Amino acid sequence: MYRLYSYRISKLSISYVLLMLWSIYGFASLLDNTMQWGCIIDDRLFSFTNIGYSLLSLSTLLSSFYYRETSLGKWLLISEAIFWVSKLFFLKGGYVTGIAGSFSNEVLLFDSIALFLRLLLLKQFFKLPVHWVLTLMLTVLLMALKVEYFS
Repeated sequence: MYRLYSYRISKLSISYVLLMLWSIYGFASLLDNTMQWGCIIDDRLFSFTNIGYSLLSLSTLLSSFYYRETSLGKWLLISEAIFWVSKLFFLKGGYVTGIAGSFSNEVLLFDSIALFLRLLLLKQFFKLPVHWVLTLMLTVLLMALKVEYFS
């Protein structure tokens, strides 16, 4: 009985579930698709961009999980990661807000965890022999680039 459950629950499926739950949390809290800039806050939960970006990301993740044994699943996961990282660097706001243009701690923490979960999922999906600490270091490096140069 234990072998049956341990077979069904793998690290890969747990990573998928964590990333999907984190994406749903980002949708509901408006942290995933925030467009804040300066003192302008124009975020609505049921806006077209919030629903569209979240639905695209979640449906691609769910499809890649369903087709994970095929090459289609690999391409879907890669395309979702490229989509999310490009959205992070080029579309996402929340990094120059408030007094003196400082970044929002909530947005930075959410994006850091979301990026780490995506990189960890890619590492587990492709069975890369990379320690999780290196994945964390890459996350910190990419977020530092985002804050410093792409705000």
